[in-house]
Amino acid sequence: MKYDTLLFDADNTIFDFDACERQALGLALSAVGVAPTEEILSLYHSINADYWHRLSLNLVTKTDLYVLRFRDLFVRMRITADPAAVNDIYRAQLGEQHILLPGAAELLASLHGQRAIYIATNGHCATQRRRIADSGISRYITDVFISDEIGYEKPDRRFFDYIATHIPDFDLRRAIMIGDAVDTDIRGAVEYGMDSILYCPSRTARQWEYTPTYVAHTFGQIYDVITRHV
Repeated sequence: MKYDTLLFDADNTIFDFDACERQALGLALSAVGVAPTEEILSLYHSINADYWHRLSLNLVTKTDLYVLRFRDLFVRMRITADPAAVNDIYRAQLGEQHILLPGAAELLASLHGQRAIYIATNGHCATQRRRIADSGISRYITDVFISDEIGYEKPDRRFFDYIATHIPDFDLRRAIMIGDAVDTDIRGAVEYGMDSILYCPSRTARQWEYTPTYVAHTFGQIYDVITRHV
């Protein structure tokens, strides 16, 4: 078989992170007396995504990101609240949210036993590990690699170096990165010389700065890419 080492991103590849984010944010804001309006939720999503993009370019640290996203949100919405305190509540609530994308568990189950499945994700280690455990998918996962524990974020090649040295008999030619983010998942794989699948449910045609080996719009297409190479 060609691909027997599968590196799956977590958020918006396995987990419905957007739904998890909205739920956790709503609870965090409510805890400090702020009504989670659609305007606030939408603005936070935009600010947060921008900060994670900056992180991928090494323009901000993760520690700063956690607080600055709420600082910017509160300034723009004229909300009086402590950004650091709200971030702590939000991250605790996010750990409680483990909404899977429809079909994700079935995909992992279908590959389990045929391939070695790993999670390779950026994010907070306690949050990610709890979500993986509570969602029930840990039974399919060989190991989990989280940037907070490794010390480097995707797309840093040192993130992938760590993975390569912690997977027995790792063979770059037989490994593939599966994720939804071009600037982290795909860029990291391209620069490391690893094949990749961009999970892109939107079928809108576009060009990317970093070109994935394959584009999959459904989990069925991901399964087909992996299993047709033997």
